[in-house]
Amino acid sequence: MILIKMKEIAEVYLGKKVTHAVVTVPAHFNDAQRQATMDAGTIAGLQVLRIINEPMAAAIAYGLDKRGGESKIIVYDLGGGSFDVSLLSIDNGVFKVLATAGNAHLGGEDFNHRVINYFVELYKKKTGTDVSKNFRAISKLKREVEKAKRTLSSQQSTRIHIESFGDGNDFFELLTRAKFEELNVDLFKKTIEPVEQVLKDTGLEKEDIDQVNSFDDRSSGPADTSCRSFSSAVLLVSPRSSGSSRSTSERSLTGVLTLTRPLPMVQLFRVVS
Repeated sequence: MILIKMKEIAEVYLGKKVTHAVVTVPAHFNDAQRQATMDAGTIAGLQVLRIINEPMAAAIAYGLDKRGGESKIIVYDLGGGSFDVSLLSIDNGVFKVLATAGNAHLGGEDFNHRVINYFVELYKKKTGTDVSKNFRAISKLKREVEKAKRTLSSQQSTRIHIESFGDGNDFFELLTRAKFEELNVDLFKKTIEPVEQVLKDTGLEKEDIDQVNSFDDRSSGPADTSCRSFSSAVLLVSPRSSGSSRSTSERSLTGVLTLTRPLPMVQLFRVVS
């Protein structure tokens, strides 16, 4: 159904019939899952020319395939419901996935739930009303938290205002980036393990990484910014360096690696007419 809808959208945009497509899938998809994706494309009336990994698609979207020489890149993908890290080798436009790791049970929704639960408890403490079982109120709060999370990607604070939130009372609270990070600090730390794992699997050192790229979907916001900061700190100091102080390990990434802006998508879907 998703591919059918995307095909319809592409045809409206292009003004002509679409028959071929290149579809991306998570790097951890096995052969059966990739074949199922191919079959879904056939059902949608598309000839799927190729199935490519999401990290590779992200690298293409950043134009990394246009660079000369060899480089090793970590693609950091924090999606709505899962988290993946891939280590790629790109040599004159030729991509090779060296290692993948991740957490299928960690994503942007987990960060949302932490904030939602915090506000539910805060509202209960202030008004004595428990809205945790109020589906309508929670739905409103979820939408506003998602908006706030995106706002915090570029601002230090934002206000959440919901009219008639619970028992006719309005909801009006301030959410700061610092509070967001405090609520989710353990989730941020969980994103470090896959980064360390891909380095271990490939036998590479931290200074061997040329660049870190991140792309995301609904996780866009301070979650993505903070997680990338955590992963960048892991990559910053070489394990072979000696006498590195804590302040040194937390310094700027300048001159160590390039951290690009997150690509606001969970998939790159190329449609060829």
